[in-house]
Amino acid sequence: MKKNNYKIDLEIYVVFIIVIGISVFNAIYSSVFIGRSQDITNEIMTNDIPSLQALEDLNSLITRSKMHCTNWVYLSNNRDDKEKLRTILTFDYPEKKGVLQALMSRWEDKSSVDSLTKILHSYEAQVGNQRRVMRTLAFNSDYDDPIKVYSAEEILAGEVIPECNKINASLNQLILKKKDKAEKRHAVMQSSSRIMLWSLLALAILVVVVVLIAAFYMSNSIIVPTMKLKNYILQMGKGEIPQISIKIRDTAIGQMAGAVAMLRDNLSRTIGFAKDIGSGNLEVDYQPLGEKDALGNALLSMRENLRKAHLENTQRHWISAGLANLNEVLRNNHNDIATLSDDVIRALVLYVNACQGGLYLLEKNEHGGKQIINLQGSYAKDFQSDAQLSIRPGEGLVGQAVKDGKVIHLSGAPENYLKIKSALGEAAASHLLIIPLIHRGEIYGAMELASFRPFSDIELSFLEKSSDAMASTISSVKNNMLTRQLLSETRKQADRLVAQEEELRQTNEELSSQSQLLQTSEEELKQSNLELEFKARELSQQNEILEQAREALALKAQELEVNNRYKSEFLANMSHELRTPLNSIMILAKLLADNPESNLSEKQSEYAKVIHKSGNDLLILINDILDLSKVEAGKIDLVMEDVNIRDVKDDMMNLFAELANEKKIEFETEIHSEIPETMTTDRIRLEQILKNLLSNAFKFTPEGGKVVFRISSPVRKSRYSTPALIRSRRLVEFSVHDNGIGIPKEKFQVIFDAFQQVDGSTSRKYGGTGLGLSICKMLVSLLGGEIRLESESGKGSSFYVCLPISTNETESSQMKISLGGTEVSTQGQDSSSSNAKFNSSILNEAFDVSDDPSSFGEGEKVLLLLEEDPTIAQTLADMAHEKNYKVLHATQSDDGLRMLEANKPHAIIMDMHAQGLDLLQKIRKNPEWNHIPIHVLSPRNRGNLALDLGATACLSKPLDAQDLKSVFTQLDQGQMSSTQNVLIIDDSQVDSQSIRNLLHSRNVSLVIHTAEDSDKALQLLSSINFDCILLNLDIQRSRQTGLTLLEQIRGIERYQHTPLIVYTNENVNADEELNLEVLSNAIVINNGQIEDRIVSETQLFLSRVCESRRSHNSIPEKLQNVLLDKTVLIVDDDVRNIYALTGILEHHGLNVISAINGEEALSRLVRHPEIDLVLMDIMMPKLDGYETMRIIREDMNLTQVPIIALTAKAMQGDREKCIQYGASDYLVKPISIEKLIALMKIWLYV
Repeated sequence: MKKNNYKIDLEIYVVFIIVIGISVFNAIYSSVFIGRSQDITNEIMTNDIPSLQALEDLNSLITRSKMHCTNWVYLSNNRDDKEKLRTILTFDYPEKKGVLQALMSRWEDKSSVDSLTKILHSYEAQVGNQRRVMRTLAFNSDYDDPIKVYSAEEILAGEVIPECNKINASLNQLILKKKDKAEKRHAVMQSSSRIMLWSLLALAILVVVVVLIAAFYMSNSIIVPTMKLKNYILQMGKGEIPQISIKIRDTAIGQMAGAVAMLRDNLSRTIGFAKDIGSGNLEVDYQPLGEKDALGNALLSMRENLRKAHLENTQRHWISAGLANLNEVLRNNHNDIATLSDDVIRALVLYVNACQGGLYLLEKNEHGGKQIINLQGSYAKDFQSDAQLSIRPGEGLVGQAVKDGKVIHLSGAPENYLKIKSALGEAAASHLLIIPLIHRGEIYGAMELASFRPFSDIELSFLEKSSDAMASTISSVKNNMLTRQLLSETRKQADRLVAQEEELRQTNEELSSQSQLLQTSEEELKQSNLELEFKARELSQQNEILEQAREALALKAQELEVNNRYKSEFLANMSHELRTPLNSIMILAKLLADNPESNLSEKQSEYAKVIHKSGNDLLILINDILDLSKVEAGKIDLVMEDVNIRDVKDDMMNLFAELANEKKIEFETEIHSEIPETMTTDRIRLEQILKNLLSNAFKFTPEGGKVVFRISSPVRKSRYSTPALIRSRRLVEFSVHDNGIGIPKEKFQVIFDAFQQVDGSTSRKYGGTGLGLSICKMLVSLLGGEIRLESESGKGSSFYVCLPISTNETESSQMKISLGGTEVSTQGQDSSSSNAKFNSSILNEAFDVSDDPSSFGEGEKVLLLLEEDPTIAQTLADMAHEKNYKVLHATQSDDGLRMLEANKPHAIIMDMHAQGLDLLQKIRKNPEWNHIPIHVLSPRNRGNLALDLGATACLSKPLDAQDLKSVFTQLDQGQMSSTQNVLIIDDSQVDSQSIRNLLHSRNVSLVIHTAEDSDKALQLLSSINFDCILLNLDIQRSRQTGLTLLEQIRGIERYQHTPLIVYTNENVNADEELNLEVLSNAIVINNGQIEDRIVSETQLFLSRVCESRRSHNSIPEKLQNVLLDKTVLIVDDDVRNIYALTGILEHHGLNVISAINGEEALSRLVRHPEIDLVLMDIMMPKLDGYETMRIIREDMNLTQVPIIALTAKAMQGDREKCIQYGASDYLVKPISIEKLIALMKIWLYV
């Protein structure tokens, strides 16, 4: 039987043995062939190929040594070839020889070994000859000896070159022989591989045939029955009971079929048991299949749990029904405590099947006031027994239960303790239960139950739960009874009061005649008191209302402050998040649009320009949002100035003419003749309003439509609600008319709200954010005017902006200017937008320090100020007025240039920034303005650039009062661009004064400065551009001090070619004279007329400087190349910005190092001390820009490295905060490439 059972297994074993045998043979056969192939491959890789490589290297070495030896003979100054020949003979050849000797030891061909040995011996002989050549011509002087040269040429031509050629030929033959041998080995290896491949293919086919035969057999005898059994098992896995009909011989598969059939029978029995449990038959018998029958044991456990759950559910239902019955009894008895007690105790005794019960309530004794427990209700109570009807707390079991508030359960009581009687007999109760009645911690009594049988746990639980409901109801009934009792007593007292009132009435009638006068007086007094009380109450109520209103306003103010702070933070973060990617987009687009490498087509360049223009449009949108926030927060700057109205009209015409042509819209501009030439307003804000209105008109006007821009006087003033406009004598009205889509009347007010448009379709069709008109309305209000709208849907719209001609006449803004600080407030009058209040850093007259040009008289001195800082501008203007100067002030270079052309100032003071330097260059290139002295206010140690561009003098910020006074002192002394500066460095005041007097006697226009020591001299040299320097060589009685100072002066780049005259009272030796001739332009030694000679030399050189100055107005070459090979560190957490800036800066010749946060920036500065400038982003993770700059300045002490802060927040106070933390300058993203490059040139110019 066992043999038959395992027959099919034996067949499988046979098949697998055959397959394994073929595989083992295949493996052994393959291993033998692979081993042979590996031996051949190893021989080729470790012997043949290295040998060929080494022979090739030796052949090349011999050729190079021959060439270098030839160069040694014929090229005397070729030091490189000589050094290479030494290296070959000393190091390279011994190394190659050692490698070849190691490889020769593995060569099987003895003839090849002998050939190579002979070659090495031959070349070593030539090495000796080459060394003879090297020794013969060892020095450059040897080449001048014809004999040595001839001897070396003989050795070279007769021995070295012929023998080396023979050695090369022998080596080539040996190399060919080795290659042929290697190729033969490779051919043998390929033949063996082909034989092995065909053998493996035949064995694989044999294995496939055997496996297919075995698979066909096993499919019919094993796989098909097994699949049927699998399907049966799957059916049973799905809960089905399949009909098993399969006949297989008694093999392992047959035994498996029997096991499946048994599994099916057991599953059927288990399903039947589960159905019995499901139908509620929890008592059906079931025996598990075995001790480890998991399903059977689980079903038995489930049945037991169901039994317990059924029992618990029955008990809960029983308790719930009892409590419901009790509650029904309690609800039906609210007035009589005795009836309630009897009904309650009866219900409880009957429900728990007790035999006797009593309900005891705790009450106060009417006589002594002490508490006593009285029997109020009972069931089957024997009143003839010794039972007590009244007991005290603590007396007996009932009294003790009431006293302790705990349940007393007595089981197995004595027979004579308690007997229950009936008409037929009596019996002793063996079980007693006493439960106190407690509600919300207060005891109201107790109930006592007696029974012949023990109380079950569920009965005890029911009775304990019912005690709380009983106590609660008893408490309520008692309170009701007390209320009724009090009500009854109140009624009795009312009756007594009625009788007493009747008696009082009669008494009052008797006294009424006597008190008539008194009553009249009392009535009057009472009336007065009532009025006073009424007023007092009214005043108190008003005070309370005012206090509540004040508290509400204070709370609202706090909420508004928090909301404004959140909004400011949101706008700052929004500005950063938008400007950061926008910065890289605009930089890269500008770089592509410029096409510096000319590798883009014209169309591609146009695409880049479109991208850059779109970035500018997005920047305008961001600025609109920030403008709206500034206006709402009252933090917008207004610069009130005289504006030419016709220029405004021309600007609008030029700006929108091209757009009108593109959209084929007729565009007309009109200005009425009665309109004055100028008006006083903020031109930037006015044009911002008009641009917005005209942009909307063109946006919503279809092709073929018409837009009209008109400037006129308003028809009547009565329609304006702003008091400022009503009081004004002269008004101007700007109007924009179109025949576009129009606006419905119900939308007139909505469109002036932020982020609002006529409807959603407008935004989708025409674009826009709905900010423009909101900003316009607020700006018009700030300018003291009013905006109104006339429109009809489908026919077009007309916007009217009415403004006062002059703010002085209309007093449209009530200004409160605090010159002690920088806060200036104004209050505009606008009924539609309430009173708009704003704070500004400087406003109108407070910032515009210019005098009226029409008041300038002939011959008066005029000073032009180009300064953005209001504090410095005001201070300089005040000092200029003290010095009798008239002042013209501008913050932009374009405005300054217009003032310069119109007024021809006598002197200029300007701040050093990109626009200021541009203006400086334009002035110095113009012959009409070249004589004007220009004083530049620059950052510390950055004045060299301004001086080289032609500035008269340069002062370093921060400035003090003495610095500013020195500017006007120089101006008062008549310093002009043709005026020349002379520095006398001499510790003798007598000598320096004598030279000064002589110079002034011959040229009164000279400005002469003196210095007594080296420190003061260097300080003056750094701040003033001198045309000639006189130096006493023996200053401070030390010739070495004078020479050192002379070298320091020449070390300053801008003084490398300045005339420098040295004089001394002592003789100089030859070495000193040679040094002085290099460093100075003239040397004057005392011969009795030293002062005259010094003055003569000075005049000579100054005349040359003057001629040079007249002919030199170009930009210094150093400025043009200042960025070349400089190293810049870019610190930005956005790699897009780093990528964009890197491309721009590398295009200008800069080396760029990058860091993505502050920590990396600090490590880069440590590792790269050559960094010349840092571009620092502010908002970064880990370590922000502020803290990074502070560490660089304070902890790392890198005070001289310029740092330009790049921020995308653009909020008020950012610039001051950046400078405070160590920034040298500040730019707002998106960055203007031209401005960035100009700033970098300023800070990198030395």
